Amino acid sequence: MLRITLLLILFIFATAPAVAQPEGEFGPWPFPLSVDPLPNNMQQGKPFQGFPTYQRNVDWMIVPPWLVGDWRSRDYRTLKAFDHTTGTLHTIPRGSVSPMADHFGDQQDKQGTVWNCNVTPYILESPINDQVGLEYTISLKPLDLKPDQLTLWQRVIHAIIDSSRIILDAYTEERVTQFTPADSGQVLAQATSRFYDTSGTAYRTSTSVRVMRLASPFKPLNQRLGVNLPMSFYEFLQTSGRTELLPTQQQ
Repeated sequence: MLRITLLLILFIFATAPAVAQPEGEFGPWPFPLSVDPLPNNMQQGKPFQGFPTYQRNVDWMIVPPWLVGDWRSRDYRTLKAFDHTTGTLHTIPRGSVSPMADHFGDQQDKQGTVWNCNVTPYILESPINDQVGLEYTISLKPLDLKPDQLTLWQRVIHAIIDSSRIILDAYTEERVTQFTPADSGQVLAQATSRFYDTSGTAYRTSTSVRVMRLASPFKPLNQRLGVNLPMSFYEFLQTSGRTELLPTQQQ
């Protein structure tokens, strides 16, 4: 499953009202200044009892040939960040180590095009020293697909818990990631994210970039995240009126 896990350095939440970011500084993405607040049981210092429940959604998207496969990246570089509580723009790049894995491609149609199954919500877990970072992606959709670029939007709820499963921090992120091919078969992933505190108020917007390297080539999967992928793909092509793309063995 697509894994776009950007663990960014957290700033201390301030209580001042949010400040609008510089016009055009972080691209055209219409991030809201506020989102729904997190439930009371996700406040700092409380035992982690799970994420809010959201309706399951299964959809399919085309994957460009240069992005097909399983990818790995070791670190990322934050290019710039805006603090909404103080109105400060930080422009000194900063690198951070954060190993990540990304998956693109579940089924192939009759014409050879590879498709990815986007299943939400889903949870990713990443160890952070003696802590655990949990990412709960509640929504994901492609915004644009060009021959040399794929743009994806996500909304993610984060929770950082200690060894006793006490919440150390929790916040919401809206993220737009632009994937583009690079030299030597690598892929660049540039992510623009806005972060919201537990009350749903924006406190930080940032842009970061990472280099993805191919770990294994595409191989059709039968199941992932509890989804029967061949059956789901067949139903998707049928209901979307693309029966001419049905793999030969399913026609």
